[in-house]
Amino acid sequence: MSTLSVVLCNYNHAEFIGQAIEAIVSQMRQPDEFIILDDASTDDSVRVIEGYANKYPFISFFKNSENMGALGAITLAHSKAKGDYVYGAAADDYILPGFFEEAMVMAEKYPLAGIVFGQMLTIDTANNLKGVTKVASWESTRYVSPDMFLHEYMDVEPATHSLGTATIYRRKALEEVGGFRRELGHWCDTFAARAIALKHGACYLAFPCAVWRIIPGSLANSSRLSPTMMLRIVSRASALMRSTEFRDLFPEDHVLRWEEGYYEFILQDYKKICIEQNDLITSNFIKTQFVYFELPKNAIMHENGFCYLYQFKTNAGKIFSRFTLYKNSEILENSQTLDIKDSSHDDIRSIGMGRYSMWSDCIYFSSTDNSDPRYNKKRYTVSVPAYIHFLENLPIEHIQKFGL
Repeated sequence: MSTLSVVLCNYNHAEFIGQAIEAIVSQMRQPDEFIILDDASTDDSVRVIEGYANKYPFISFFKNSENMGALGAITLAHSKAKGDYVYGAAADDYILPGFFEEAMVMAEKYPLAGIVFGQMLTIDTANNLKGVTKVASWESTRYVSPDMFLHEYMDVEPATHSLGTATIYRRKALEEVGGFRRELGHWCDTFAARAIALKHGACYLAFPCAVWRIIPGSLANSSRLSPTMMLRIVSRASALMRSTEFRDLFPEDHVLRWEEGYYEFILQDYKKICIEQNDLITSNFIKTQFVYFELPKNAIMHENGFCYLYQFKTNAGKIFSRFTLYKNSEILENSQTLDIKDSSHDDIRSIGMGRYSMWSDCIYFSSTDNSDPRYNKKRYTVSVPAYIHFLENLPIEHIQKFGL
């Protein structure tokens, strides 16, 4: 009989971790080992966990003396797992009765399948049901081949579709694809599941197996609040799909559709903030998320005299200027801030010497020594709201498609 390891990482989830552990130890098919790693919590988590560890001999409890961060802790905890199959639990989520029993029945029946995954419920912090995530075209429990997984699931469901909270991995298959790659952030488990299923096939359970709780400070939701981080994850994931290691699994036409779908998701998530809202000044996102954006040399244009300009690719730049958000911005030449802000265009053209201003969708500026910033081997960066940094880095075809 195949063995099952459960890995659970926790950081300051004393409020929820008891429910997460209880849901696991009360399964009819209990795990053969249950590894719990506390990542240096400062709340009452350790006391809660120790109560269960003292009661159940199959629980192995480890405590970090220093916080490693979510992805570091996950990597460490999974390295301790020895079972044939491994389930990565979350301290703020919980599984439902029957999940392990039914999953391991399918694993025994289809031993070559790389993952066993099922439907997922979503709740908020008040335990209100927000939705059910499932594979719409699969109405019954089944084994699906790699080809079926691609064409009936990945090519049909949204690019962001994920059932990671309800996914059990065959451990050797997970190791084959490099485990959970930290550079993919919150999408690391979804990438691994897809790569494994495209290689070995999957078993699908057509009933709710786990509950995902939406918490503002969680890894997934924190990532959504950083458009630049989301963009990096999409870029890294698509590069992996196209790499020599994975390109035989991920067809190029699928990668293109996935990229476009994920861009659309992020844009729709932020479009109202970036383009349509009238209260940008009071938005906490805008007030707190300023990042540095390097002006591409090939996009800097000579305007007149000592004056050069950069024009934002999107009309989000006009909003940036219209609501005077640029008052919180600055321009740097290498690491030195240009001090003469809000200069008149005539002064920038005739005097220069680091003068600059922002107007409409353009940045008008001069170098500190009046040299040509396109060729003087100096870096020019401007602090802008994170959403502008994100949009300026999007491929132009996506900017045009979404009317930005």
